Amino acid sequence: MFARTLLPLLFPALLLAACDRRDSIVRAESPPALAAAPRAQAQGQPAFAGDWAVTAAECARHPWRLSVSHVASPAGVDCSIDQLDATLAGYTAHSTCTRDGVATPGRLVLTLGPAGGRTLTVSEGPFREPVSLVRCPAGT
Repeated sequence: MFARTLLPLLFPALLLAACDRRDSIVRAESPPALAAAPRAQAQGQPAFAGDWAVTAAECARHPWRLSVSHVASPAGVDCSIDQLDATLAGYTAHSTCTRDGVATPGRLVLTLGPAGGRTLTVSEGPFREPVSLVRCPAGT
């Protein structure tokens, strides 16, 4: 009986005591800094622009070609980019992709890897699974 009477008085006192402790409250003086948007390459092109391939050995024979307005895969997927939005991890491309003569609107997600822009993952749109790519050297 004593605990039943004391509990309603003790609980609010404990809550107030916890609120008064300065070290238990997280205070944000300013919002956390966001990661910088993806870097642009020379001549104002986005960081993903250029030739890519599944492996470096595939660069000469089966490159992916990406530009600010277009994505073409060696498997015959051809995407026209209508709108390009920078994200914290890369870009989102609102596009229309054509495969086997069938055009489908959608979006592509282009995620830049941490290796200084040398890796890229293409996902969504007509791709069932994410495709990991490496940047091809210039002139291949």
